[in-house]
Amino acid sequence: CTKAKVNREGVEMNYVTMDIETTGLDIYKDEPIQLAYTIHNELDVLLTQDSFYLNIDRDLPAIITKITGTSQNTLRAEGISPSEGVKEWQAILKMYQPVTLIGYNTLNFDFPMVQNWINRNSSIRFKFPPICNIIDVMVILAAKRNSKWLKLAKAGEVCGIEFAADSLHDALADVKLTWEIYKTIR
Repeated sequence: CTKAKVNREGVEMNYVTMDIETTGLDIYKDEPIQLAYTIHNELDVLLTQDSFYLNIDRDLPAIITKITGTSQNTLRAEGISPSEGVKEWQAILKMYQPVTLIGYNTLNFDFPMVQNWINRNSSIRFKFPPICNIIDVMVILAAKRNSKWLKLAKAGEVCGIEFAADSLHDALADVKLTWEIYKTIR
């Protein structure tokens, strides 16, 4: 575990930008197949980043493979067990405390799905690492523009960010774009 740096205002906040790819859209029944994150400090220095696949106990729907490019074979060959994935996610959040979680449509989708996934795959008493703040970039961008919620790719375009559209729906590519959008609206 690393010690948090201290600045004049107190403890330095770390920003964990997170995204998941999933088996579907039901936050109660579906589950993550890929989780990715970047961690930046208050000075926008990238501290770490990672992405991992999860080897799930069900067949991956063909539509998900079409959207994400992730196949059942990828999950079997490269995926870790859901319980190992939970341990990795818990460890990374604990290591970089205090953290603000950032995501795109995270309040309505990613965060609740991850919380349900943790509940199903962890037996420890205190399952949820502390998160000081949650920032949903999609909601903030819509409020600042007085507009409807935009898809991630459209949000990147509106914010003038260059990105490879064909790389989206890979959780790490989505995380990187989300962080860049966040920097334009903070």
